[in-house]
Amino acid sequence: MCKLRKSISAIVLLSGLLLNSANAALVELVVTGDIDSTNGSVRPAINSSVTVSAVYDTSYVDITIPSDNTGRFYDIASNTTSLISIGVTTDLGTVDFVTANSSLSTPPIVTQILVPGMSQSLDTNIISATGFTGSIGSITNPWLLKFVLGDSDSGNIFTNPNELLSGNTTSLPDLSQMSGYIGIQDLLLGTLSEMAFSATSYSVSAVPLPASVWLLGSGLIGVLGLARRKAT
Repeated sequence: MCKLRKSISAIVLLSGLLLNSANAALVELVVTGDIDSTNGSVRPAINSSVTVSAVYDTSYVDITIPSDNTGRFYDIASNTTSLISIGVTTDLGTVDFVTANSSLSTPPIVTQILVPGMSQSLDTNIISATGFTGSIGSITNPWLLKFVLGDSDSGNIFTNPNELLSGNTTSLPDLSQMSGYIGIQDLLLGTLSEMAFSATSYSVSAVPLPASVWLLGSGLIGVLGLARRKAT
């Protein structure tokens, strides 16, 4: 009977983990562009391409800011960011940031400003000594990455404030009005790379749950069946 109780307790615990995973809504934002200008000691070629890919957990979205269609992808109560990872690729290399590898005392805040009649922007500010891998040029120990995607036309980026949250782009934005800025700094040398770019493509999509989640569910069913068989 004791073994059965332990089995049931384990099943309950694993079931909770499974449900939490299933409820997590992950979305990926991918933006590509052509570099218009650079500044600093590390300079990708003008007109070369840049790609930014960011994954968010929309469970952590604070929409209490007193402004219409404004969201902050950060939960103040739990000090938790929605940003799972972000990567920047240029002709000089790729830098990736993963929050799981980070020792941030304060997680990065992702701010989404979607005020009607005003310019729209998505601003990600990341500071970490351990969350980065990769390099861009001579920046081999990145510790700061700042990414801003902006739009001078109030009708662009997101047709409505729920597109990034839902992982569903309902209409293609007018890329002619969309531009961005990226800043990456080296920890040891202080090398700074700044890039301004014009967007050439843009997508928001839901990230499917990993197959391991569903395998876990199958395993739970098997364990439950085994526990019942032993109890009889």
